[in-house]
Amino acid sequence: MKKILFNKKNLISIITILILFLISFIVTQKPINTEGDDIVYRDAFNNISTFVIWSKGFVTTWGGRILALSLATIFLNLNINIFIIANALAIVALVYGIYKIIEILNNKESKYKNIILFSIMTVFLLINKYVIKYSVVWVTGTFNYLWPTTAMVIAMIPFIKKSKGQAIKKVEYLLYIPSTILAANIEQTGVVLFVFITIMVIMAKIDKIKIGKALLIDYILTFIVLIVSLKTPGNSVRYSAEVLRWYQDFEMLSLFDKIVQGGSVLLNHIMNESSIILLVISSVLLYIAIKDKEKNKMIISCIPFIYSLIRVIIPFNVLFSRICSDDIGGKINELYTFKTYGPDMICNPENYISIIIGTFILIIIAVLIFLSFKDNKKSIIYTLLYLAGICATLSLSISPTIFASSYRIYFVTDVLNVFVASGLISEIISRKENKKYLGKRRIIYEK
Repeated sequence: MKKILFNKKNLISIITILILFLISFIVTQKPINTEGDDIVYRDAFNNISTFVIWSKGFVTTWGGRILALSLATIFLNLNINIFIIANALAIVALVYGIYKIIEILNNKESKYKNIILFSIMTVFLLINKYVIKYSVVWVTGTFNYLWPTTAMVIAMIPFIKKSKGQAIKKVEYLLYIPSTILAANIEQTGVVLFVFITIMVIMAKIDKIKIGKALLIDYILTFIVLIVSLKTPGNSVRYSAEVLRWYQDFEMLSLFDKIVQGGSVLLNHIMNESSIILLVISSVLLYIAIKDKEKNKMIISCIPFIYSLIRVIIPFNVLFSRICSDDIGGKINELYTFKTYGPDMICNPENYISIIIGTFILIIIAVLIFLSFKDNKKSIIYTLLYLAGICATLSLSISPTIFASSYRIYFVTDVLNVFVASGLISEIISRKENKKYLGKRRIIYEK
């Protein structure tokens, strides 16, 4: 047992996880726990009876996120060091959960497990610092974003296992079911989880894989918790209050206008504030296309790669302006300018140019992700995760708090992009492993 646990590969994995825990621990050393919401939730937990009264009032006048915000009230009343440790563990669980899904999709533990684990950790640390601040460091934000997103990833595991025909131990549901409840209690993660696992169930049915009772209960539970969270009376009360407080012109917008505005918000984040992660995805897609030796795919892969590369180096547009009198850098920068607020932005046709180009780039990337995996099931799952990331932010188009919520609304999108980037890196590693295996088999056969 000791030999298995402390062999070289496992030891490096443990060290990698400990490094991630240490980094997470350092990042959350000065948590934000004094903003308006924090004070409200701290005061709510004086004792059980007052907490029950507060919970009833919350559900009827504000929203359905009662489980997530109950956790916030508990941790805000504990020693802050307990929160820091618990939060660091949540980040480790998120990264390791992503790794476990990649391992399941590969049908085996890779010899290069530590490279995959390290790549997930590295890309995760590339997430925009303000997204991290408001979804990981801010106490209340943590329980609305980091924890539910971690729960969402864990809750996906049994359904992906089932779609791959792998066995699920009953004891595992002690982890999966609580994760399902927490993820489904938040609108963003709940919708992403339910749509994703529904497709996984359909895929399992197509492959004639039997869905067990425990997994079926887990699936139904996701639906029930999500619907209850969305249909609580407080949601409509909050909607009206938020319109008056944050966006009084919101009801003037048509559904199309709201989607355009939400799309502009999404593109601005992905192209401008998360450009390094986009460059990582585009670079790996181009590398795979080159390795596949498919000329058309290589040409298409160059489009998002060049687009994202320019976005990363564009802060040096002062250099461009010195070299070129017409300021090429400034003109290129216009293609990444996504105006995001109000009717003036929607009614100006010039604002649609960058949106059309950005949307075209996202579509190209989706197609390339689908074409980059040898296994069809992996192609479908990783493409779904990528599209789910887009929809997670785009779904906020119908919320008047789309600008009030700030950077934290992008956390689910960024995590799913980390997932996709790591899955693509894993695909490269998997191909190299298979090539080495086939090479050895040919040598043995020739002998």
